[in-house]
Amino acid sequence: MLRFIRPLPSEHRSDEQLLAEYLAGNSRSLGLLYERYMPMVYGVCLKILKDSGKAEDAVMEIFESLTKKVKEHEIGSFRGWLYVLARNYCLMEWRKNQRRPTDHIAPEDMVRYDAVEPVFEYELPRETNALER
Repeated sequence: MLRFIRPLPSEHRSDEQLLAEYLAGNSRSLGLLYERYMPMVYGVCLKILKDSGKAEDAVMEIFESLTKKVKEHEIGSFRGWLYVLARNYCLMEWRKNQRRPTDHIAPEDMVRYDAVEPVFEYELPRETNALER
């Protein structure tokens, strides 16, 4: 008689177990793990970005980047690691949005000074030797 072992529901598995399952090839485990902390990630994003639409977009972007980053890093505490990842992502987005575009510069203001100003000519005295020149 074959007996199939059903995995424990996600609420009964630890973060470490879900993470190990993902690294072993079960992509669904990462989704279950991320679901646990999605409210925390959204809260971090909303606090930094101060826009619910941008915060929702950030939550999705963070999940997409998570699939690669989990494999690249050794994670001790998933919750703490995810918090730092979300915070850093949102701070980078915030910085991008804080950059102001340069005000429109009129073409007449875009003049090279060396092209307009007379070239400053300097002549060394003729009585100096080659080294001094």
